[in-house]
Amino acid sequence: EEFHTFESAIYNHRDDIGRMLRADQTCLIVNIDDIRDYNREYADGLLRQPTDFSPASNDALVNVVTQIHDSDKHSLDAFPSRSDLRSQETRR
Repeated sequence: EEFHTFESAIYNHRDDIGRMLRADQTCLIVNIDDIRDYNREYADGLLRQPTDFSPASNDALVNVVTQIHDSDKHSLDAFPSRSDLRSQETRR
């Protein structure tokens, strides 16, 4: 979660999430190099054991989306819930 709210001179995922919400999208594309710059161990885990690391990343994104969305402007109905994300992970 900290990664998505961390302000860097190179990337700002909080702004990216805001744009994602304004465009009614439910997918955030994150550059693995940004993750590696923030936390190399976590980036390596995502690459080597994605099924172990993806749920935490998905939960973090849902948490940030829930925090920054404007209920007057953004509907979260189309956004997958944590349980939906876990169900998708289980099916893989």
